Parts: sequence; structure tokens; C-alpha cells
Amino acid sequence: MSRAACLVRTSCAYGALVCLSACGASSSKPPTAADAGSEAGAGGDAGAGSAKSCPNGDLPNPVLALGCPASIPDAGSCCAQVGLSCPYPGGAMSHPVALCVDDSVHAPSWGQTTVLDRLVCTFSGTESTLGVGAGACSERNVEPCGAHDPITPQTLLQSQFSTIVDGCGALPDESSLQVEFRGGCATRLSASLPGAADYAVMLSCVGKALDALHFACADDLDCASVERSTLPR
Repeated sequence: MSRAACLVRTSCAYGALVCLSACGASSSKPPTAADAGSEAGAGGDAGAGSAKSCPNGDLPNPVLALGCPASIPDAGSCCAQVGLSCPYPGGAMSHPVALCVDDSVHAPSWGQTTVLDRLVCTFSGTESTLGVGAGACSERNVEPCGAHDPITPQTLLQSQFSTIVDGCGALPDESSLQVEFRGGCATRLSASLPGAADYAVMLSCVGKALDALHFACADDLDCASVERSTLPR
């Protein structure tokens, strides 16, 4: 039989291996279970060497469940749904979140982070009252709040306040600002600055920017802060 005739013979009793045998392979006998096992073993060995492990050393399980585990998974353990964010109960100020992440070195795995839910102001610096002469809180332009796990309203409010401060001038090293909110609008600013009098223009700029907005993320929150420090934590 010619090789061409073999390739189109799709009704062979024993499949492709019998066809190849009929076309001049080393054996004319039907393949045995041992032959099939040898073929499978060779293929398995080739694939095993290229498989990525998870950071904890485990290999991915092909039947890993999708969705969030009932309890927070160990960091570095395997996960199946890249991009999945799973929040878990925490304290009054923050809660843990597990994230299914992927990188070029490992198989998809769980990472962990702690997300800020609420900040309490300490007001240890020079204070100034905000809102004097400003429009009513309900009449101000609204700064929207597009928070979603793992980004909480407090995390987003921190970012919004930091953007305002950066727009008015960078903070010096070892300094911080805190702002108090009531019903979404700023009511008090506290500045811990080396030589605060040298930053009066910047603080005035920050106060005016805060007075112009109603922060939707602050509707149920009390405080936001920004800090610049070069000291090790």
C-alpha cells in the first residue's frame, strides 16, 4: 500500500498507528497497551519539564475551583482565575484582600494585601478651619467616588486629596497634612510642616481647592491624609 493510500485510510481498526505500520513502520503487528503507555509516557515527560509551579512550589491543579475560597488562601498558593479579587472580614480600620495574579515566572497564584477602610485624624499640627465663606456643601461640584474592591472609598479619598496637594506644590520631607470631613465636605486642615509659615501659599491653595468640592467618597468618612517621609518604617 502506498503512503498516500495509508493517510486517507481513516477507518483502520487500530487507528493511525496501524496505518503507519502498513506503510512501512518497523512492526506489522497492532499496537499493544505497552506501546501506547510508552508513547504517553514520552509525551508526559516532555510536558512536565515546561510546567510552571506556583510560588509555594505546588503545580497547578487542573480542577482548581473558580471563585473566592471560603477563607483567605495562603499567599503563593495556586489559583485559577487571574484578576479575581476576594475581600475577607477585617477590623474597623482595614480588611485583607486576596488577589489572583499571574507573572512570567510562576503559574497563577494568590497574593495578599491589606486595604484601608477608615482613617482617624490625629490633628497634631497647625490647624485651620475650612469652609468659611465657601458655598454650601450640597451646592458644590461633586468629586465622584468610583471605588470598587480592592479600592475602597477611603483609599480613593486618599488619592484625591494627594492629587490636590500635589497640584498646589510638593510637600517637604518629613511633613504631613490631614483634612477632616463632615458629610462629604472638608471642615478642618491640619499641617505638620517644618517651617509652616514658609508654606502659607501652598496651604491656602489646598484649602481653596477643598472648599470648592463635595467629595462623594467622604460622605461616610471623617479623614484623609497625605505624608512625605524619607525615614525607614
